[in-house]
Amino acid sequence: MAADLVRLSEKLETCIPGKTPLSPKTSTPDWFSAESIARNLANALRSKDSIDNHGIIGGTSVPFSMTTLLKYSQTSADKTTEPVISRTSASAVFEILRVSANLCMDHDINRGRLLDAEFPQIVLSILRSYVALLEKTPASSTLPDPASILSLQDLKIVKTAFGFLLNAGLDYKPVQSALREMKTQQLVLSLASSIYPPGVWRIPSKIPQTELAEVWSWRSGIAAWSWRVLEVLAQSDNDVAWEATSLKSFTQSLNSFIPPFPSSTPPFASSDAQLRKALINTDVDTLQEYAVQIEALPSEDDDFRGKLITPINSSRNALNEPNTPLTQLLVFIERGEPPSYWNDESENERKGWGKTFGFCKGAIIRGIVNLAGEEAQVNVLWGQNDPLGGWFVQKMVHWIKDYPAAVEARRDEERDDLVICATLCLGNLARREARCVALVQPPVSLVPNLLNLLDPKMDLKLKHGVLGLLKHLSQPQRNRNYLGELGTIEAIIRSKVWDNAADLADVVQLSAIGIVKHLVTSHVWNALKLFVEPENNDGADSKGIDQILDLIRRTDSLAIRNEATRILVNLIKTLWIPPTPSSSPSVSHPPPFPPPFSAAAATSPTASPINNNRTPTTSSLVTVATTGVSGVDDSAVVSSLRKNAFGALTCEEVADALGEMIGRNVKYPVLLNEGIMALTLLASPAAGGM
Repeated sequence: MAADLVRLSEKLETCIPGKTPLSPKTSTPDWFSAESIARNLANALRSKDSIDNHGIIGGTSVPFSMTTLLKYSQTSADKTTEPVISRTSASAVFEILRVSANLCMDHDINRGRLLDAEFPQIVLSILRSYVALLEKTPASSTLPDPASILSLQDLKIVKTAFGFLLNAGLDYKPVQSALREMKTQQLVLSLASSIYPPGVWRIPSKIPQTELAEVWSWRSGIAAWSWRVLEVLAQSDNDVAWEATSLKSFTQSLNSFIPPFPSSTPPFASSDAQLRKALINTDVDTLQEYAVQIEALPSEDDDFRGKLITPINSSRNALNEPNTPLTQLLVFIERGEPPSYWNDESENERKGWGKTFGFCKGAIIRGIVNLAGEEAQVNVLWGQNDPLGGWFVQKMVHWIKDYPAAVEARRDEERDDLVICATLCLGNLARREARCVALVQPPVSLVPNLLNLLDPKMDLKLKHGVLGLLKHLSQPQRNRNYLGELGTIEAIIRSKVWDNAADLADVVQLSAIGIVKHLVTSHVWNALKLFVEPENNDGADSKGIDQILDLIRRTDSLAIRNEATRILVNLIKTLWIPPTPSSSPSVSHPPPFPPPFSAAAATSPTASPINNNRTPTTSSLVTVATTGVSGVDDSAVVSSLRKNAFGALTCEEVADALGEMIGRNVKYPVLLNEGIMALTLLASPAAGGM
């Protein structure tokens, strides 16, 4: 058997013009003989036995003969009327590629031999010719599927070439390195996405219906194998250098998931349920692969990030947004949905596809959020010449404001993902004071819409984005009074983010803590809101100060315990130090929101500075009436309010929290000093402190 294979291998060389005395006397190879010889070799190499036939054949002239024959097979790709592979050689090329794929299957020595023969280089040259051909054949109304110009034989050649790349590079670093240097990833991705755009199989085709089933089976296989090739090439290198040219492949795959969808299923698919489901699975798998790449790539490649936001041309859409790849991704997030023809399949299949579709949207959203967090792109995304934000910021603001304010008004199709994307992106962009002020102050005035999204019934994932953005917006001093007047602290108290049910969402709780910590700093009125007893229809179960102390007591998170205790520090400093006019409200001119207290006489605590009771009773607190208090001195009322609130803090639980913060943060001077100062103020005589 081995001797027969050696003789058969040597015959392949005789098919090359002028190579041996038996070679053709013409300038073209004997393609008929080459096809027959290669087919027999490929079939013999499909399996392994005790004799290493793969090594025997690889040690002959076969690797170099195959390389030479493939060089002869290529025709000029400059003219779209000519095939990439000459028609007379196509069948032989297909069989030669089968030989190469089988020859290096689990055989490192043969992989090295083919690399030495420069066989991978000629295979990539053929694939590049196919890419060039398809790039010169753009989609049009008369040709909606440019890849339909490829014959069935072309598809077989491409898929088998992918099979060779897969087998040659699997766990073999020399071939992997060589293929990466030749930018094989971009080539494979570009060609596969052109040959198999998701959903295009439903578009009417000029190819006979009798052939379409086989054509789309091969095209689907090309898509599946392409991702396996990319996985192999990335296996030993986590820093794959994806090029910005891959963006076209990424974004065009999304179009098939944006309505309107083709209304009818082509006959070849409607009559073959197994094939139809296989094609839908390939659509979903392809979308998932692209979505994962979109999520990962913006943080790995500077050129890629820049190209995402660079206009493709000077055109703009109906909303006057530039034609960038990022715009196309946003269109998918906003309008993309599972195709209506999925409804024709079983419920289990629809659920599985729908779950994957949701994952893909989430991955793309994470990619866009990552992009907004990249320092090099922040200025461009915000809008370099617009203090209120350019088109991207306006889009994010629109998504937030377009979300219904009332829970009852939200329909099933209202999606949280738009608001999640918008709030996270704006949170990444709003890291400068001027931008935070622009989002809070008119004309943008975003805060009321954000506070509506803190409804207790809202999902924690949505609250994560909202509170993260509000945390940034609360940092500028100019915003704090405005945020307080709009009821930010009250909304957080009602939101239940500090309840037991939210304890697994540390980040959400920390964001809420950060907002309150900023707003109560040197602002008496904001500080007093934490001591208001909730009304029956308010939605809150307890006072804000009680929620904070409960959180400190039960949390296992050191960060939450420290930051929540720092709210107590800021409360003590704010309520102990006499207020300035800007931090204390006027009784005769109350702010335009429900004030937390009403005017009544109150006595300040005169007992020991540390009371055993956790907080005074509700009746000891006073509130300011919305209509003002005639004849009551402003400073006297504010002093009474401060005394009662400070009295609520003079309890053992607050003192314990401060003492624990001091004890566990001896290595952190800021936290240590804050705790000591607050505890000192808390222990001061009531009369002297107030």
